[in-house]
Amino acid sequence: MTTDIHNVEFRYALDRYDPVTTDYSAYEVRSLLATWIRGKAGAALYENRFVIHMFKYFLGFSVNEKSQATLQWAVMHPYTEELIGSKAQKDYVFYAKADGSIECLRVATGERVWRSEPLGMRMRGVTFDIAGMTPPSSSEVEAPAPLLDALTAIANDPDSRYPLAKRLAIDALAVVGGAGVGRLIKMLTNPESSAELREKAARDLIARPDPNGVPLYLSLLQQPFDFIKSTRPLAVEVMATVLGSLKTKEAVPTMLQLLAHPATSQKELVALTEALLAIGDKGIIRPFREFLLAYRADPAFAQDIHALQKMAEALFKLGGPAERQVLVFLTEDERTLPRLREYILRMFTESRKPQPAKP
Repeated sequence: MTTDIHNVEFRYALDRYDPVTTDYSAYEVRSLLATWIRGKAGAALYENRFVIHMFKYFLGFSVNEKSQATLQWAVMHPYTEELIGSKAQKDYVFYAKADGSIECLRVATGERVWRSEPLGMRMRGVTFDIAGMTPPSSSEVEAPAPLLDALTAIANDPDSRYPLAKRLAIDALAVVGGAGVGRLIKMLTNPESSAELREKAARDLIARPDPNGVPLYLSLLQQPFDFIKSTRPLAVEVMATVLGSLKTKEAVPTMLQLLAHPATSQKELVALTEALLAIGDKGIIRPFREFLLAYRADPAFAQDIHALQKMAEALFKLGGPAERQVLVFLTEDERTLPRLREYILRMFTESRKPQPAKP
């Protein structure tokens, strides 16, 4: 079986040498729960479904005829210590809690269809003998949260002991796409998100740019710089990179405004410049020319010259004779930063090399 979601790990038995299991009594740590039947080519999954029990999280998958597994639902139990074991029986997953009660999820939907009363004693482990068992009918069927909401809750779970499950949730959000983009952005911009979650959300947004998310991307860049209200554009580097890969021309005016703002950081300048160059709109020629002339000798760019180099590259590729004259002036002006002058001279030198003849 394969799946587009990364970080799906499971075991068939407990590794008692794993430190994470020392204070956790559940036998099924990252386990695959399924009922196996005899298929045409050997062992097969009952109804082509299985559940991953990862710590306090249950994730339900379906498998198509190409052995591609797709996530269908997710359930997060509030307390890990309460779970002491779980087992699949055809259409259901039964799991036991430390108070001796048993609960049951429907494999196809993640609904909790039954639960028993506690036994009044503290349980530390459990084994199951449930072959042929079906849960009693119950009027208290509890539907799981919508998949995107459930994955978001897992990714934002304040319990820091299970980073693997959180990374899996972020991977799944990116694979879902569409509405999932909004949740990735929330995790990216939420100050309560961990650095790892923000980094992973940023990578997924860049790896899977969604044209349907353009209004949301732009709204983050259009947040005002306001010292009194403590606001500024959000996730500028990530949003600029995504909009550049989508070649979103309507983002050009907003990005040019950020380029000229004194509060924009050096890293943000680099991302904005690369995105504007990737979009290739000729409206950037004049702003880039003015920026280069204004900051060609600024020592603040001595350590990170990349933004100025990319602006010079844009003038060289998109500009005309007037822009070539500006670049020549920059190479001849002794105040121009040395690395910028060298970069422009290298572009001129390479442009004069004879091009190979076309076959």
